[in-house]
Amino acid sequence: MNNNFTWEYDEVSRHYIVRNVQLMYVNFSGTEQSYNPAGRRNFKMVVSDDLAEEMERNGIYVRRTEPRNEGEEPLNLLKIGVYPDVDIRMLTGRVMSTVTIPRAGSGEYDGGPLLDREFSKGHVANGRDSSEIAVEFHISKNTKVPNSANYLRADMVIVPIHKSKLEDMYSGYEMSDDEDEDMPI
Repeated sequence: MNNNFTWEYDEVSRHYIVRNVQLMYVNFSGTEQSYNPAGRRNFKMVVSDDLAEEMERNGIYVRRTEPRNEGEEPLNLLKIGVYPDVDIRMLTGRVMSTVTIPRAGSGEYDGGPLLDREFSKGHVANGRDSSEIAVEFHISKNTKVPNSANYLRADMVIVPIHKSKLEDMYSGYEMSDDEDEDMPI
């Protein structure tokens, strides 16, 4: 688990906010996978023992994994649902862009596959000390189904994209708009 992981509960909005979190089994596009039917958009998040206990007290299932290698700690995984009303932001350098998750059949642009590709290519500093992935989520319940289980629903996800270490080093510089000037080579 990332040592910089933090979480808090906002009493006013009744949302949880986690920072410096590691995401696993990312599926923002809703593609069919071994343990995921087509159309279900979600990800798992590695959380601390105290947040895992808090979620269990609220009726949320926490998956606990056994360490694969000697010296590793077990992981607590929370499954977070991604629905069309979620606010997803990708940060690249000093630019923030919004990823749209559409409602079924709406014809909106679907940025889910783009975000999945960024994860699979390793452009997300996921779980490293420099990671600044932040997730805001809340506990929800299907009120149309009696005795349904509680589940977690993402409200906002902020994902920094790091395509190049060199680009990251110079991300604070602004690009010149002056195209007429010849640059000496």
